[in-house]
Amino acid sequence: MKLPSKKQITIDWRIGPVSECKERKPSLSKIDKRKEGEASMSLIMTTVQECPLQVVFKDSQGNVAPVENIVWTSSDENIITVTPDASDPTKAVVAATGTTGTGQVNVQADARVGSGTNEITGLLDVEILSAEATVVEISAGTPTDK
Repeated sequence: MKLPSKKQITIDWRIGPVSECKERKPSLSKIDKRKEGEASMSLIMTTVQECPLQVVFKDSQGNVAPVENIVWTSSDENIITVTPDASDPTKAVVAATGTTGTGQVNVQADARVGSGTNEITGLLDVEILSAEATVVEISAGTPTDK
């Protein structure tokens, strides 16, 4: 039996509703047009936010397709952490660690249900910005004569 060659698979990320994100203003998402027919979506959060995520795997016709062994990871746990939902492997929460920077959420699964494997991967760019100012600190130097 000849196995099909690996094909590039596109994951369609839908982020929202953003009102579920905690703290301050809701998170933003932006879509960057890379080249014809290709777009990259990123999630923008502040250092005090977290946001729920959910993944849906689809076939080339847009139909929901079954997968096995879903694994969520972070590219840089100094910037973001990804915590899978213990009761639903299609869900996770991405949280800022308090440091500004960029990272990626990576979700992998086996698209070949049953015997054999065919790894499918989805990536979500995450940008962490400074949170809104909430404290004012004024420092005074030593008084001097005029």
